[in-house]
Amino acid sequence: MLLDGGVAVRSGSEYGPSGEGLIRLSFVADLGTLAAGLDRIETIVLRLRETR
Repeated sequence: MLLDGGVAVRSGSEYGPSGEGLIRLSFVADLGTLAAGLDRIETIVLRLRETR
């Protein structure tokens, strides 16, 4: 997601076996920046759905 949308995420498995197959998000920004980041995540997820 970082390369496609400028949003960094971490693999859930980095935080233990129950996180396998998940991503981890950390929100540390003002509301405007968070909203823009969530919009970019939405765009990426929709694009991924189209390719599957």
